[in-house]
Amino acid sequence: MKYVDWVDRVLNASAQLAARDDNAAIFGLQTLQLPAALGFGEVASQPGFTDGPLWDALHDALKDLDALGLIEDNDVWHVKLSREGLKATDLSISTEWHRIFDEVEPSEQEMELLAYAAREGVVEEQDWARTKWLTASETFAALGWEWDVARSLRITGGLKELRCIEGHGYAGGEFKYHPTYIGIVRATEAPRFKKVEVAPGAPACFISYAHEDARLARDIAYGLQGRVLASRLMRRCWRAGTRWWTGLQRPPRRSSSLSRSSPGIRSCRSGASTNWRLRWRTSW
Repeated sequence: MKYVDWVDRVLNASAQLAARDDNAAIFGLQTLQLPAALGFGEVASQPGFTDGPLWDALHDALKDLDALGLIEDNDVWHVKLSREGLKATDLSISTEWHRIFDEVEPSEQEMELLAYAAREGVVEEQDWARTKWLTASETFAALGWEWDVARSLRITGGLKELRCIEGHGYAGGEFKYHPTYIGIVRATEAPRFKKVEVAPGAPACFISYAHEDARLARDIAYGLQGRVLASRLMRRCWRAGTRWWTGLQRPPRRSSSLSRSSPGIRSCRSGASTNWRLRWRTSW
């Protein structure tokens, strides 16, 4: 099983448990409830389960879900889903991958190391998957790079800043790390888009080639509509300003001798045809 699919399974199982129990939705659920919800039976009650690979795989997935904002609170024994996580009873995170690719892109060297980490730093079994620890010195050797502490810290530090890897340093410049969900998606997947139909009542500038995310498609549409309206408003303001400036350059007009009782004035106030001596001017 691919690691990204395993993370989806853990998210769906957690959301389904919370959907069946209000207390789990409000206060969170026990991590030991997840193996049974994932179809592994009562393995959680067996001796040594918390020292086994399935327990590690569960915590890898939960840590990545936390980094993605789908978990509100997470520790070794307890997990509470966020509002978005509670909705994911049968959804795949892949519909949100475009948000990952909208972030700052790693450099060429960072991507090369990340591709190695996504390939060698993942253990994929039939029913689960987990990440495994790698060292920077072994990675440099495998990539054919000359070992350099400063270079290692620069590349691994950059990837950690982008949340593509997690790790920590040791004395002597060694760095131990493993890839994250975000890093694996960056290295092995691509953003998923699809052609969508124009929704009824959508603005004229709606893009039919929009993201799968309906909210993002809406933001694109109305964002462009706002730009069109702003452009029109700027043009109208420019024309108004031009008319005002032109009016300043003209010689002053002679004052009208029409009185308030004049038929022309009365007709102006009532909206009827005006006296030929009186002209209406507007700046808009």
